[in-house]
Amino acid sequence: MRLLLHSCCCICQSMAYHGLKNEFQDDLELTIYWYNPNIHPLIEYRRRLKSVYMLSQRLKLEITVDDEYGLKEFCKLTAEIPEVPERCTKCYQLRLDRVAAKAQNLGFDYFATTLTTSSHQSHQLITAAGKNAAAATGTNFLYRDWRNETQRPQITQRTLQTTVLWLYLLGVRSLQRHEQTSVPRAVILPAKNHFTTLAQAP
Repeated sequence: MRLLLHSCCCICQSMAYHGLKNEFQDDLELTIYWYNPNIHPLIEYRRRLKSVYMLSQRLKLEITVDDEYGLKEFCKLTAEIPEVPERCTKCYQLRLDRVAAKAQNLGFDYFATTLTTSSHQSHQLITAAGKNAAAATGTNFLYRDWRNETQRPQITQRTLQTTVLWLYLLGVRSLQRHEQTSVPRAVILPAKNHFTTLAQAP
């Protein structure tokens, strides 16, 4: 099964990755997709993108990046909708519409989102947005609920520390050092294992 997984951050991506691998094992061909115009300020957006990119490299996953900082357009869309759940509905639909369109263009069997790993998100609204996006593009939305601790895959403390929090903090450090962090827009980056090189960087 070819699956395009929308990633909101490296922490949620790690949970979704392990859950999907446990369920589908070798039958899964997974590609990460980044599109999150709602994240602000810009420094947080860049931190998350860099850590998602680094985690994808660590896991040897291809990543498709739509690195358009669309906060202005996002604010226009939601400015007159200050309350939830209407505001959340707009945000979910905006992102999942883009994910579904990308999945269709690239020929994926399914698309999913790491948002469904969080207990802070409305899974009902996410599911509705995913189904709407799938119906509009002729694709398939895969929903999985990883909120309950008993349903979550077994992830060791070392895995979380070394591939999630550490990557995020390294991304923060590299940004503070004015390291080049831009990623080509809307292209698929081949999976390469640069983890050792990055870890040994001064």
